[in-house]
Amino acid sequence: MRAEALARGHVREAALLSLMAYAGLRPGEAFALGWDCVGERSLIVEHGRADGELKETKTGKIRTCGLLAAVAEDLAAWRARTSIGGELVFPRPDGAVFRDTDYRNWRKRHFDPLAAPVDAGDATPYTLRHSFASLLVQAGWNALEIAVEMGNSPEVVQRDYSHVFREFARGERVDPEATIRAARNDTMQR
Repeated sequence: MRAEALARGHVREAALLSLMAYAGLRPGEAFALGWDCVGERSLIVEHGRADGELKETKTGKIRTCGLLAAVAEDLAAWRARTSIGGELVFPRPDGAVFRDTDYRNWRKRHFDPLAAPVDAGDATPYTLRHSFASLLVQAGWNALEIAVEMGNSPEVVQRDYSHVFREFARGERVDPEATIRAARNDTMQR
């Protein structure tokens, strides 16, 4: 989907997709992210969004999560291209926080058309965070570490990703950066 976004010249969508799929942010957290919370190697997730307002995260807790190089590159590309000034990484054109209608329109006009050509029609912005959790499982992270990174409880992680833990229990550990790099190189060669 990211490659499709870039092929269409949609740098913002590429950065958003990357942030949700490879940093594990919920859509509301991604649309509430401020540039002051983007570091070189980490993100501070302190807000969600609710109908044009910043609010607490789903769990009510602020968390810090790692920032993979691939995500940092996509965010830097978006920052270099954006003409919208302000504090938010992904604001509305007027610089304000997305309202629910803005989010639904973004999904219908941008996300869904990017999912269709890559046969990801069942994907939702929220389900992209499952990619991140799967990468962490493959890298050998345990449920507690993943829970802290994604802003979940260990019980939720164990429940939602038990099939992934079982699949990779005895498997070779995979570096998330290498996996993303390989996927992006494969997409570019097509």
